[in-house]
Amino acid sequence: MTGITITIGRNVGDVPMSPTRWADFRAHVGAILDSLRADIWAEATYVGRWDGQAEEAAIWHAGVEGGLDVERLDATLGRLAHAFGQEAIGLTVGPARLAAAEVTARV
Repeated sequence: MTGITITIGRNVGDVPMSPTRWADFRAHVGAILDSLRADIWAEATYVGRWDGQAEEAAIWHAGVEGGLDVERLDATLGRLAHAFGQEAIGLTVGPARLAAAEVTARV
């Protein structure tokens, strides 16, 4: 399974998007994850930072089974960033794994 994390920010320059546009931006990311048939493990909003400026942000952490065309996903997110006046969208891709707890025998 491939793990992906997508992070977006609300500000366009120093100005936050309107609530409607921000909701639409987040919905577009959700639609992209749906198109990948991703298993969303976490989705949250928080206060992040971009170039030292605090701003509302959103993050998704998900898993994708089978092959993932990372270049296509990158291009799709790049077009989305442009459409919403963003410099970039954060994307992390890598193998997903669990760090299992060590099991010891109890007496």
